Amino acid sequence: MISLSPGLLLLIVLPFAGSTLVAFIYWRQSKHRAQSLRESEALLEIAEKAARLGGWMMDLSTGKLRWSHAMFDIFEIPAENVPNIAHGLSFFTPDSRRIVIKAVDTCKKTGIPFDEDLQIRTEFGRLRWVRVIGQAVKNENGQITQVQGGLQDITASHQAMEQIQRFSERQAKVFESITDAFLTVDLEWRFTYVNRRSEELLNKNREALLGNNLWEIFPAARGTEFERQYRHAMASGESVAFEAYYPPLDNWFEVSAYPSDEGLAIYYRSIKERKQAQQQLEQTMAELERSNRELQDFAFVASHDLQEPLRKIQAFSDRLLTQSDRFNMREQDYLQRMQSAARRMQSLIQDLLTYSRVTTNAQPLAVCDTNRILDEVLQDMETIVSRENAVISTRTLPPITGDATQIRQVFQNLLSNAIKFHKSGENPQVLIYPENSTTHGWTLVVNDSGVGFDMRYAEKLFHPFQRLHKQAFPGTGIGLAIVRKILDRHGATVSVESKVGQGTTFRIHFPASNQR
Repeated sequence: MISLSPGLLLLIVLPFAGSTLVAFIYWRQSKHRAQSLRESEALLEIAEKAARLGGWMMDLSTGKLRWSHAMFDIFEIPAENVPNIAHGLSFFTPDSRRIVIKAVDTCKKTGIPFDEDLQIRTEFGRLRWVRVIGQAVKNENGQITQVQGGLQDITASHQAMEQIQRFSERQAKVFESITDAFLTVDLEWRFTYVNRRSEELLNKNREALLGNNLWEIFPAARGTEFERQYRHAMASGESVAFEAYYPPLDNWFEVSAYPSDEGLAIYYRSIKERKQAQQQLEQTMAELERSNRELQDFAFVASHDLQEPLRKIQAFSDRLLTQSDRFNMREQDYLQRMQSAARRMQSLIQDLLTYSRVTTNAQPLAVCDTNRILDEVLQDMETIVSRENAVISTRTLPPITGDATQIRQVFQNLLSNAIKFHKSGENPQVLIYPENSTTHGWTLVVNDSGVGFDMRYAEKLFHPFQRLHKQAFPGTGIGLAIVRKILDRHGATVSVESKVGQGTTFRIHFPASNQR
């Protein structure tokens, strides 16, 4: 029998061809195995470099270490300088060195394997994170003779995990600091995150929520708008926003829910105060509507029932005065006073009706030709202007958007006052003109040279029944209150300047929205 060693070529001539053929096949198989082994070693070395994964073995009898090629690259030391155990352990940072020494000692004594993430400092001083795996190797007698394992450079993944951890912490801080409540649930409706504000609104701590099912923790939410909207968002992948009331917590919530591959992110806030304010507003509006109806009823009564007795008083007093020769001077004075009081009462009723109709009988706002309105007012007041010899000077006015009937009332009331409150023995002088006409609006000015008043009482002018010259001038004290109410409806503002004996100036500012 001839034995052949791998790689050894022997030429043997035998009397039969079969033996020669067997020797040739054996040589070819040995050569192929050697080549496969070299290829496997090359592939293994490439895999080690790609995975940054090396192998190591510690011989307990000799205390020597054996490293694969990747180990030298990870620790950045020359391949020919295989370290001893002490030198190899010196690359670990102090905390990691204590962990690995303890793990190796335990493995040598008990055979318990280990798997630790540790930190090393390479020959060039670079810090790296490595995963160290070790296990015991026993001989045929069951004695532990070696400890071997692998070591992988996990610096990149560890840094990525640290970055993710930092991002997660920052994200948690953001969610904790926002004023809105925030929570997340997974695809099985289990709570995965709950911020502090959620604990407050839901009246439950995180420990009672995290990991538990939403519908089990809040069974009253089943069949409500919450369940309908959440399930729609989860099924369709579309975000939803809604408002709903949750009776067990006696609270209204404004909710926005955003689905993802992981589940549902829910932002929500309490709008209980807003809902209460809205309900209060609705009640107030209802009360205002009722008040307006009562005011309309009053206007109807005032325009008919209250004026009818006054007309009779005036009619009968007129008849009595036609027979004045039958009454003495005192009786005639009484009749005249009665007529004067009836006229004042009728004027007061008319003014109250006008004041109440500023809103109840208001017309839609439209573009108004202010010059035309002013001309019509002056024509209507021609009699009083002539009687008082008043001089009215006007300049061209810009148009406005408003209720023409009410703007007419403003002009009439301001002009009536300007003419009425003139100095005794002097003709009234009134000037009407625009000023400060810009893209933001313009100001109507009505200036007179009348008696004026003390500015301490300026604000009282615009309150109903407030009169500064009760004895010298007739009136009900409602005219300027009507002006203020009309201007409020038009978004305009009014101011006044006056000095006793030097006249009065009214300025009405119409904002740009009221221009053409």
